[in-house]
Amino acid sequence: MTKQTLNTSYQIAPQLWEAITSEVNRLLPSIQSGEELTPDDVKEVRRLVGLVQNASKQYNKALTESYRNYKSILEQKLIDIGYGYIDAYITQKRQEQQTEISNRLTEKVNRFTNYVQSQIQETEHLKETQFVGAIPGQLMTLFPNVNSGAQTKEIKNWQPIEDIIREMIHYADTQITPIIKQIPSSSNIAQTFGKYFTTGDRTLIHPDNLKSKSST
Repeated sequence: MTKQTLNTSYQIAPQLWEAITSEVNRLLPSIQSGEELTPDDVKEVRRLVGLVQNASKQYNKALTESYRNYKSILEQKLIDIGYGYIDAYITQKRQEQQTEISNRLTEKVNRFTNYVQSQIQETEHLKETQFVGAIPGQLMTLFPNVNSGAQTKEIKNWQPIEDIIREMIHYADTQITPIIKQIPSSSNIAQTFGKYFTTGDRTLIHPDNLKSKSST
């Protein structure tokens, strides 16, 4: 393997720096005193600007080259000491963890959604509304752990969650009227039911409250 060394040529060459300094020292007094520069002076100013810009470009180019060389040297040294095996192991474990998280999340969401839908199917009126499709997602906001694949958010006992879901769905069913079955999901009443399913606040779908929504 060819040995690589870092490029340290990014410093401005002494002769170039002396040329720039000389031009600045010559022209600066005239500019500060308010004197008009001659055409030759203007030409020299432009040459000075060119020198500065060229130095900047060379500096940036050398820095980029040095960075690339350093990165290449570092990567090769890591390979030489066997770090590649460790990096591959870490990557594999990270992928396995992400897969486990995704699987846990999918399993919980599916179980939750299936249970909600099964309860909706047991209703007499709610299942025929125009806004029924949004209910599983709305109810899920009440149970943050359902929408997490983290191992620390594991749900060992689903019974309390299922009890709440069943009670909320069947209570909502008792508030559905033939008219409510026909209203679009964008209506005030449909949105009110949505708030009920995301908060659990029964007063939202009390008949008096729904009556006031239908008149607005």
